[in-house]
Amino acid sequence: MKIKSWKKTFNIVLIWVMAISLFVPVNVSKAAEVMTVAEAIANNSGNATVEGYIVGVVKSGNGASITYSHTGPFTVDTNLALADNPNETDKSKIIPVQLPSGPIRTALNLKTNAANLGKKVQITGSLEAYFNVPGLKSPTSYAFVEDTNPAKVQPVTASPAAGAVEKGTVVTLSTATPGAKIYYTTDGTDPTETSTKYTGSITIDGDVTIKAIAVANGLEKSEVQTFVYKVLQEQSIADVRKQAVGTQVRTTGIVTAVLKNTVYIQDETAGIVLYGSGLNVQRGDKVRVKGTLAEYRTLLEINVQASDVQVIGSETVPQPQVLTADQLNEDKEGMLVAVHNVTVESLSNGNYIAKDGNGNTFVIVTIQSHHKVS
Repeated sequence: MKIKSWKKTFNIVLIWVMAISLFVPVNVSKAAEVMTVAEAIANNSGNATVEGYIVGVVKSGNGASITYSHTGPFTVDTNLALADNPNETDKSKIIPVQLPSGPIRTALNLKTNAANLGKKVQITGSLEAYFNVPGLKSPTSYAFVEDTNPAKVQPVTASPAAGAVEKGTVVTLSTATPGAKIYYTTDGTDPTETSTKYTGSITIDGDVTIKAIAVANGLEKSEVQTFVYKVLQEQSIADVRKQAVGTQVRTTGIVTAVLKNTVYIQDETAGIVLYGSGLNVQRGDKVRVKGTLAEYRTLLEINVQASDVQVIGSETVPQPQVLTADQLNEDKEGMLVAVHNVTVESLSNGNYIAKDGNGNTFVIVTIQSHHKVS
């Protein structure tokens, strides 16, 4: 069978060289819910807060060969290891946590904070592979769990959770200890009782790191808690695609195809998939969206809520970009493109397995078929 001419060309939304797995949307990203380490290992996708004990650091290796160091002195400050048991050494029950440069690494790493070993902590971040095993990356906040110490003030919590937020978002701080006073800083320094006293709410007008403690008469003050907020900025789809999985993103594009729970959009720079239920859009809508960048079988998508997909106009759907055989290695994931003079070898689940004249194999994920294949 041949796709013979422009008028017999498929409009397609994805070309992926060398026969990738067929595309199936992933579930909507998890909210920042508290999970055990075992749950985070078994369900390693989306954003979540993982609770566990700090049991060491990754020493070396990847995947099955990964090894952990459980005793000091520690020489690694870029990661730590969490487990549900403070004495855990079984690597299948441990999750590695990335500590990018910044205040969270400064506060948590065992190289300079050896006393953190064995402490129970909650860390919010992106559940994804790290060291080729289920991991937790790009942390946005943490809190030590101190509920077993009645002589100590309970830690400060923040709402909404740290991460990417809209400019003007109002953050509230609280503690479970009745009558406790909260003090905070926004300049990166650790707060004391001479720092700014929390009296109501904090408005986020730019990227900021909030550090807070809680103090009450007759009790030991709480540990310092750190909350990193970044103002959500609109980016081109190409720039969105450069972000880390789990990042909150905002972009604008033209709807090129609509399937059940799946919408394809693109701008002049790139294309991407939106995944979510109840998306009330149609082909040609110009939409402004925000959501969480996710990955499924190496394919990027933005997990969205229907309320976060706003129709702001309508546009002419862009013409498919025509690709020749020597362009099949270009990254056109999510774009509306067309191919000529390829041999369709098989059809599987509505997707065509094809070859060009040089024998290169690729998958055409068909979204709209206005013409015939003969």
